[in-house]
Amino acid sequence: MFMADMDGVRRYVEMLQATSRAVTTANFYLRNVAQFLGYFKETKPSLCRLSQAQIVAVERCILTALRDLRKRVTLHQVEVKRVKMARVVTVSNLQRCHHGAKAKISSLLDELEEDGEASRYHIYGYFAAFVSSLYGHRPGVITNMLLKEVALAKTEGSPEEGYIINVSEHKTAKVFGAAQLYLQKDEFAWLECWVFMRPKIKPKAHNDLVFFTAGKGPMKNLNGYFQQAWAEMGLPGKPTFTDVKTTVSAHGKNLHSAEERAEMAKYMCHDEATADKFYALSLNAKQSAEMRRRFEATLQSGKDESHEDEGNEGKQARVPQSPKSSLLVRGRGTL
Repeated sequence: MFMADMDGVRRYVEMLQATSRAVTTANFYLRNVAQFLGYFKETKPSLCRLSQAQIVAVERCILTALRDLRKRVTLHQVEVKRVKMARVVTVSNLQRCHHGAKAKISSLLDELEEDGEASRYHIYGYFAAFVSSLYGHRPGVITNMLLKEVALAKTEGSPEEGYIINVSEHKTAKVFGAAQLYLQKDEFAWLECWVFMRPKIKPKAHNDLVFFTAGKGPMKNLNGYFQQAWAEMGLPGKPTFTDVKTTVSAHGKNLHSAEERAEMAKYMCHDEATADKFYALSLNAKQSAEMRRRFEATLQSGKDESHEDEGNEGKQARVPQSPKSSLLVRGRGTL
């Protein structure tokens, strides 16, 4: 069988590494193969002609390839993080985006009566800018929001306490469950106003999405509407939702305690272990200076200990020895 062809297995591994695929993609393929081999080894079919030794040999070959890729995978992750951090939005621009979007949405809703089709996409972009700049949510939290989820938030919330919209369908729903979006009284009023005027724009039948498109499915170009709103607010650059999410995570890491950060990561439906893997490897200049100070403190403590040791050795050298102990030291006596 082909699995017994060790040269073929090695050529497959070399082919994965030689192509233009990212090293993380090759690592993903090899991990899938390793998982299959582990399962195959434990539940070998009765008609399989491979010996257990042959299966183990192939498995070891794949695991060796995975170990060889570890360094390249780590370096690739660091490089990806460096590129992402180069696009990180400053906190001041994030604040300008948040306050600018909040100020603009009400006037856009007023314009909706005159030109619903044009203003609709403006509302999408500015609402996305408002939400992402505050919570760092992925676009799916907005594009997959349903009318019934807004209605349920209306029933369970109150003007005094605010409203929580639980969006069931989003990228990491299998891990985190529904994504939560908390809105205050005036912010939730935007959605109520939009839902009230929504039928006038005549969405497709059976389309229950709050932010609908010309078709039946969720919109695909929310990032473009967000970037258009970002530019109209006079903000520099052309960030994506990922850039904003990175900014919220990175600045939150430096500002909040570990417990608070863990809660915020869960609220963002963001895996904190993944955040640590990609965000903890990159320090800014101030953090690096603090890290150097710690290393220098370690060296200084070692220097102080060496002086103490030298002094202790001098004191020990001046301690008089008995004749018996002197003979033992020179190897001329016995106990």
